[in-house]
Amino acid sequence: MLAEDRQMIKKLIVLAVPAIIDYALQSAVNYADYIMVGSLGQNASAAIGLTTEVNFLLRGILTALGIGIVSYIAVSVGKGELGNIRRASTQSFYLAGAAGI
Repeated sequence: MLAEDRQMIKKLIVLAVPAIIDYALQSAVNYADYIMVGSLGQNASAAIGLTTEVNFLLRGILTALGIGIVSYIAVSVGKGELGNIRRASTQSFYLAGAAGI
C-alpha cells in the first residue's frame, strides 16, 4: 500500500468519526426510550420500535441525499463552475427546509 493511500484512509477515518459518534448517540437515545417505555407494556414498546425504524429509514434517505448534494458541489468547486455551486446551494437550502417541514 502506498503512503498516499494510507493518508487517504486516515483522512476518511477522521471524517467518518463524527458520523459514527452521531449514530451511536442516536442509538443510545433510542435504547433509553425503550427502557423508559418498557414498563408501560407491549403496545408502548411496539410504538417506540415502530417510530425508531421509521426514524432510521428517513435519516438514511436524507443522509444519502445530503452526501449527493455535497458531492455535486465538490465536483463543481473542482471544475470552478460558480453558477452550478450557487444553484446547487440554493436548491439544497430549499430541499432541507422542505424536508424539515
